[in-house]
Amino acid sequence: MNLLLTIVALFVTVILTARMCSLALLFRNELPHNLQKVMSMSIGTMSGITTGSVINGLMHATSLIALLSSMAIGMGAGVVVGLPMMFEAAIEGLVAGIMGGMMGSMLMSDTPIFTSGCFLLLFVAIVFLIHQLIHIRVNAHPVTPPSSKQILRGIVIVATATVIVASLLLGIPHLMR
Repeated sequence: MNLLLTIVALFVTVILTARMCSLALLFRNELPHNLQKVMSMSIGTMSGITTGSVINGLMHATSLIALLSSMAIGMGAGVVVGLPMMFEAAIEGLVAGIMGGMMGSMLMSDTPIFTSGCFLLLFVAIVFLIHQLIHIRVNAHPVTPPSSKQILRGIVIVATATVIVASLLLGIPHLMR
């Protein structure tokens, strides 16, 4: 069962990285430099964290194997996404992949399926948000600055969501024992 979950998680990671790489190739001249760096850093970090948590938690690999493999996958993903756009983005993705791989392989959890699933869902959400941001930038939708009422509403929503998610993450592993 753990091997199947590992294969599925790594396959989803590769598919998401390939999608971001194809978007980087397709829109490399239309995207601003800061978005290019955000793309490579996000993909490098999240692929490193996700593969590190999957390899360490689900496969029960030794710490060195989990560290080296998650760092290599994170570095590779960051460079692959960043290189088509500009060299600086590739360097940012490389360093972010190292950092994500180190963080992901150091995670020790009582519930590795839950932890790996959370990171995989976070990775999917980040790719979705970057995908939407790219299409907004490429299609040049006019951006209107938010009002102070919208900013305050956003702060309240983010704070409430953070408290709810943190409560769930801290509470669910204890309920699963």
